[in-house]
Amino acid sequence: LDENDMLAFNRKAYLNKFIRQEFAIENYLKLLALNPNEYNAYKHIGDIYYSQALHETTYLQVRDSLRSEAIDNYKKYFDAAPREVGSLEYRACQRYVFTMWERQLDPRHKDNDSLRAVLRNNAREIAQLALDLKVAPNMYHQRMMHYYIFSCDLFNGNYDLARQSRSYITSKQFP
Repeated sequence: LDENDMLAFNRKAYLNKFIRQEFAIENYLKLLALNPNEYNAYKHIGDIYYSQALHETTYLQVRDSLRSEAIDNYKKYFDAAPREVGSLEYRACQRYVFTMWERQLDPRHKDNDSLRAVLRNNAREIAQLALDLKVAPNMYHQRMMHYYIFSCDLFNGNYDLARQSRSYITSKQFP
Protein backbone atom coordinates (compact mmCIF):
# COMPACT_ATOMS: atom_id res chain seq x y z
CA LEU A 1 0.00 0.00 0.00
CA ASP A 2 1.35 3.36 -1.03
CA GLU A 3 1.67 5.67 1.99
CA ASN A 4 0.25 8.55 -0.09
CA ASP A 5 -2.71 6.72 -1.62
CA MET A 6 -5.66 8.69 -0.26
CA LEU A 7 -8.21 6.57 -2.11
CA ALA A 8 -6.83 3.38 -0.55
CA PHE A 9 -7.01 4.84 2.97
CA ASN A 10 -10.54 6.03 2.32
CA ARG A 11 -11.68 2.63 1.02
CA LYS A 12 -9.98 0.68 3.81
CA ALA A 13 -11.53 2.96 6.40
CA TYR A 14 -15.01 2.87 4.87
CA LEU A 15 -15.04 -0.92 4.50
CA ASN A 16 -14.12 -1.30 8.18
CA LYS A 17 -16.29 1.53 9.52
CA PHE A 18 -18.61 -0.68 11.56
CA ILE A 19 -16.50 -3.83 11.80
CA ARG A 20 -12.99 -2.81 12.85
CA GLN A 21 -13.75 0.66 14.07
CA GLU A 22 -10.38 1.58 15.58
CA PHE A 23 -8.69 0.49 12.34
CA ALA A 24 -11.15 2.64 10.38
CA ILE A 25 -10.46 5.66 12.59
CA GLU A 26 -6.71 5.20 12.10
CA ASN A 27 -7.18 5.16 8.31
CA TYR A 28 -9.43 8.21 8.33
CA LEU A 29 -6.81 10.04 10.41
CA LYS A 30 -4.13 9.01 7.87
CA LEU A 31 -6.37 10.30 5.10
CA LEU A 32 -6.78 13.61 6.96
CA ALA A 33 -3.01 13.82 7.43
CA LEU A 34 -2.58 13.50 3.66
CA ASN A 35 -5.46 15.82 2.82
CA PRO A 36 -6.84 18.03 5.63
CA ASN A 37 -9.60 19.21 3.26
CA GLU A 38 -11.17 15.73 3.15
CA TYR A 39 -13.94 16.85 5.53
CA ASN A 40 -16.09 13.75 4.94
CA ALA A 41 -13.56 11.77 6.98
CA TYR A 42 -14.67 13.76 10.05
CA LYS A 43 -18.26 12.74 9.36
CA HIS A 44 -17.26 9.08 9.18
CA ILE A 45 -15.23 9.30 12.40
CA GLY A 46 -18.23 11.00 14.03
CA ASP A 47 -20.45 8.15 12.80
CA ILE A 48 -18.14 5.60 14.39
CA TYR A 49 -18.13 7.35 17.77
CA TYR A 50 -21.89 7.90 17.50
CA SER A 51 -22.40 4.17 16.93
CA GLN A 52 -20.11 3.26 19.81
CA ALA A 53 -21.92 5.66 22.17
CA LEU A 54 -25.28 4.32 21.09
CA HIS A 55 -24.27 0.76 21.93
CA GLU A 56 -22.29 1.51 25.10
CA THR A 57 -24.46 0.31 27.97
CA THR A 58 -21.96 -0.28 30.73
CA TYR A 59 -20.41 3.01 31.78
CA LEU A 60 -21.91 6.50 31.57
CA GLN A 61 -18.43 8.07 31.54
CA VAL A 62 -17.45 6.02 28.48
CA ARG A 63 -20.69 6.89 26.69
CA ASP A 64 -20.25 10.60 27.47
CA SER A 65 -16.65 10.47 26.23
CA LEU A 66 -17.77 8.77 23.00
CA ARG A 67 -20.51 11.37 22.55
CA SER A 68 -17.94 14.13 23.01
CA GLU A 69 -15.72 12.57 20.34
CA ALA A 70 -18.68 12.25 17.98
CA ILE A 71 -19.67 15.89 18.59
CA ASP A 72 -16.10 17.11 18.04
CA ASN A 73 -15.80 15.27 14.73
CA TYR A 74 -19.25 16.25 13.48
CA LYS A 75 -18.41 19.87 14.34
CA LYS A 76 -15.25 19.65 12.21
CA TYR A 77 -17.33 18.19 9.38
CA PHE A 78 -19.95 20.95 9.58
CA ASP A 79 -17.31 23.68 9.90
CA ALA A 80 -15.57 22.47 6.73
CA ALA A 81 -18.53 21.39 4.56
CA PRO A 82 -19.94 23.93 2.12
CA ARG A 83 -23.26 25.49 3.12
CA GLU A 84 -25.21 24.77 -0.02
CA VAL A 85 -28.07 22.54 -1.09
CA GLY A 86 -26.86 18.98 -1.63
CA SER A 87 -23.58 19.42 0.23
CA LEU A 88 -24.53 17.91 3.61
CA GLU A 89 -25.64 14.40 4.44
CA TYR A 90 -28.89 14.18 6.41
CA ARG A 91 -27.78 11.31 8.64
CA ALA A 92 -24.80 13.37 9.79
CA CYS A 93 -27.16 16.25 10.63
CA GLN A 94 -29.50 13.92 12.47
CA ARG A 95 -26.75 12.16 14.41
CA TYR A 96 -25.03 15.42 15.34
CA VAL A 97 -28.28 16.93 16.63
CA PHE A 98 -29.26 13.73 18.44
CA THR A 99 -25.83 13.34 20.07
CA MET A 100 -25.84 16.93 21.33
CA TRP A 101 -29.41 16.50 22.59
CA GLU A 102 -28.54 13.26 24.40
CA ARG A 103 -25.41 14.77 25.93
CA GLN A 104 -27.28 17.78 27.33
CA LEU A 105 -29.86 15.39 28.88
CA ASP A 106 -27.14 13.42 30.67
CA PRO A 107 -27.88 13.66 34.42
CA ARG A 108 -24.22 14.32 35.19
CA HIS A 109 -24.53 17.67 33.37
CA LYS A 110 -27.71 18.78 35.15
CA ASP A 111 -25.83 21.46 37.11
CA ASN A 112 -23.90 22.74 34.11
CA ASP A 113 -26.51 25.01 32.55
CA SER A 114 -24.02 26.78 30.28
CA LEU A 115 -22.87 23.50 28.67
CA ARG A 116 -26.46 22.38 28.24
CA ALA A 117 -27.47 25.72 26.68
CA VAL A 118 -24.52 25.61 24.25
CA LEU A 119 -25.38 22.06 23.22
CA ARG A 120 -29.04 23.01 22.69
CA ASN A 121 -28.12 26.13 20.70
CA ASN A 122 -25.76 24.12 18.50
CA ALA A 123 -28.38 21.40 18.02
CA ARG A 124 -30.93 24.05 17.04
CA GLU A 125 -28.52 25.62 14.56
CA ILE A 126 -27.77 22.31 12.82
CA ALA A 127 -31.46 21.31 12.76
CA GLN A 128 -32.32 24.64 11.17
CA LEU A 129 -29.47 24.22 8.68
CA ALA A 130 -30.83 20.79 7.75
CA LEU A 131 -34.21 22.38 7.01
CA ASP A 132 -32.79 25.40 5.19
CA LEU A 133 -30.62 23.25 2.92
CA LYS A 134 -33.45 20.75 2.41
CA VAL A 135 -31.32 17.77 3.36
CA ALA A 136 -34.13 15.96 5.21
CA PRO A 137 -35.24 13.24 2.78
CA ASN A 138 -38.93 13.19 3.70
CA MET A 139 -41.61 14.78 5.88
CA TYR A 140 -40.91 12.51 8.85
CA HIS A 141 -37.31 13.73 9.03
CA GLN A 142 -38.38 17.33 8.50
CA ARG A 143 -40.78 17.01 11.43
CA MET A 144 -37.97 15.59 13.54
CA MET A 145 -35.78 18.63 12.84
CA HIS A 146 -38.71 20.95 13.60
CA TYR A 147 -39.25 19.09 16.86
CA TYR A 148 -35.62 19.55 17.91
CA ILE A 149 -35.79 23.26 17.09
CA PHE A 150 -38.96 23.63 19.16
CA SER A 151 -37.49 21.62 22.06
CA CYS A 152 -34.24 23.60 22.07
CA ASP A 153 -36.15 26.89 22.12
CA LEU A 154 -38.43 25.67 24.88
CA PHE A 155 -35.68 24.28 27.11
CA ASN A 156 -33.55 27.40 26.63
CA GLY A 157 -36.45 29.54 27.80
CA ASN A 158 -36.91 31.25 24.44
CA TYR A 159 -40.68 31.05 24.61
CA ASP A 160 -41.37 33.45 21.75
CA LEU A 161 -39.10 31.42 19.49
CA ALA A 162 -40.69 28.22 20.78
CA ARG A 163 -44.12 29.54 19.79
CA GLN A 164 -42.80 30.32 16.32
CA SER A 165 -41.00 27.02 15.95
CA ARG A 166 -44.04 25.00 16.98
CA SER A 167 -46.02 26.55 14.14
CA TYR A 168 -45.34 23.40 12.12
CA ILE A 169 -47.76 21.70 14.54
CA THR A 170 -50.40 24.40 14.89
CA SER A 171 -50.52 25.22 11.17
CA LYS A 172 -50.81 21.50 10.36
CA GLN A 173 -47.90 21.91 8.00
CA PHE A 174 -47.44 18.16 7.85
CA PRO A 175 -50.31 15.71 7.32
